[in-house]
Amino acid sequence: MTGRVQRVAVLLGISLMLTPAITRAQPVDPPAALARMETLFAGDDPTETWAFAHRLLRPREERGEPDTPEIIRIRTLAGIALYQDGLPFRALDEIEKAIESADALLGPGDLLAIEARRAAADVYDGIQRYGEAAEAYSAALDGMASRADIRPDQQVPLQAALGRVYLRQGQLAEAEPLLTLALEYQENLAPQDPLALAEALGALGRVYLAQAQYGQALPLFERALAIPAPDGMSPDAARRDAMTDLAATLAATGDAAEAERLYRSSLDASEDDQRISLAARGLGLLYLGQGRYDEAEPLLRGYAEGWADLLGESCVFAIEGLMDLARLEALRGDFTKAVPLYRRAYIGSQTVFGAGHPATVATGWSLARTLISLDEGGRAEAILLARTQLAELRERRRLSGAVQSRLTGGFYRNRFC
Repeated sequence: MTGRVQRVAVLLGISLMLTPAITRAQPVDPPAALARMETLFAGDDPTETWAFAHRLLRPREERGEPDTPEIIRIRTLAGIALYQDGLPFRALDEIEKAIESADALLGPGDLLAIEARRAAADVYDGIQRYGEAAEAYSAALDGMASRADIRPDQQVPLQAALGRVYLRQGQLAEAEPLLTLALEYQENLAPQDPLALAEALGALGRVYLAQAQYGQALPLFERALAIPAPDGMSPDAARRDAMTDLAATLAATGDAAEAERLYRSSLDASEDDQRISLAARGLGLLYLGQGRYDEAEPLLRGYAEGWADLLGESCVFAIEGLMDLARLEALRGDFTKAVPLYRRAYIGSQTVFGAGHPATVATGWSLARTLISLDEGGRAEAILLARTQLAELRERRRLSGAVQSRLTGGFYRNRFC
C-alpha cells in the first residue's frame, strides 16, 4: 500500500469510527464548521480537507438535516478538494449535491449556486467531458447575468474558460467572441498579469490557427512569446505553449526550419514528460510532412503511448496519437499496420465523442480509405463503414438548433480521460 493510499485509508477509518459518536452528538454549528473548512481549504492538504467534510456531512445526511448556506459551501469546497486529490467522480457527486441544495434554497442566481456550478465545470473540463463543462459554465454565467453586483473580474474568467472549452470542441464561432473579450480585459488591466495575458493571447491565436488565419494568429503568438517569464522562474506553460503554437503557424506557412527550432526549444523547456508534450507531436507531424518517417515515428509513438499510459486509450490525446501513427504507417505503405491503429482510434472516438461527431466521422473515413487498400474483405468492410458514416451525417443534418450545436460541439460520454 502506497503512503498516500494508506493515509487516505487511515483518515476514512477514523471518519467511520467517529461517525456514530458524531451522530449521537448535538448537531455541529454550520458557521463554525465552515470557518474550519475554509481554514483547511486554504492550506495545502486536500485529503484532510475533504476528510473533514466527510466526517461532518455524512452524519447530517443520516439525520436528514437540510443543507444550510454554510453546508452548501462546505460541499463545494469538499468537491474541489476531492478533485485536487485525484478523485473527480466523488468530487462531482459532492458538487452536484451543492448545486441541488443551492438551487432549491437560494436560487440559481445566488453566488453559492454560481460557485458550485463553476466548480463542477472545472472538474468536467479537467476530465475532458467538454459538453458538460460548457453547460455548467454557461449556467454559471446565466446566474451571473441575473445579478447587478457582478464585477468583470468575476465574469471574464468564466467567459474565458467557456471560450477555451468551445475551442477544444472546435466550436470556433462560439469561442472567438468570448476569447476576444478575455484578451481585451487582460490588455486593459492595470497592472497587467503577464502570465494571464500570455494565456489569453495564445487562446485567441489558436482560434485563428484552427481556421488557417495565419496572419491573425502569428502576431498573437509572437506577443505571447515576447512576454518575459517572472524573475527567477523557468519559462512558464503559457510561453511554452506560445512556442509550440508559433511553430505550428510557421510550419503551416512554409518556414519549416524555424518551426523545428521552436518545437525543440519548447521541448527543452518542458518540465513534464516530454513524450506527451504538444511540441513532441508537432515536431513529429512536421517530420511526417517532410517524409522523414524514421524521425517522426519515435515522437508520434511516444505521444500516443504516453497519453495511453497516463489516461488510457479513450483519451482525446491518445486518440489523436493513434491517428498520427496510423497515418505514418499508411504513408509508408504498410496498410496492415495502419488499419488496426485506425480501428482503435475509431472505437475510441465512438466512446469519447459519440457517433456522428466530426472527429468520429473523420476517423471513420480514414479507416474506410485504408481498408480499401487491403484485400477484398477490407473493401467490403470499407463500403459498410462508409454507409454507416453517411447515415450518421444525414442524421446530423436533420438535427437543428441546440441539439445540433451540442452534437457538433462534442457531447462527451461519461468517461474519465
